[in-house]
Amino acid sequence: MKTCALILGLLLLGGCGTIENLHLGPSIYGGVRQDVEWMGGQCMAGLGFLDFPFSLVLDTVLLPVTVAFALTK
Repeated sequence: MKTCALILGLLLLGGCGTIENLHLGPSIYGGVRQDVEWMGGQCMAGLGFLDFPFSLVLDTVLLPVTVAFALTK
């Protein structure tokens, strides 16, 4: 039970790039791209580095949605 709560908590804390991508209009692997941009800047470099694996997983899970959105543009 504690393990499930820990995993859920980590998932809720991660994926900021993906959430930003969905808010701006989904693009394919846009969360990963957002994290790479953050890592390029000095202020958000730590956030991008920590968020990257979570955004990679969430972008992959949401890939059918972002592909469908990209095809309808």
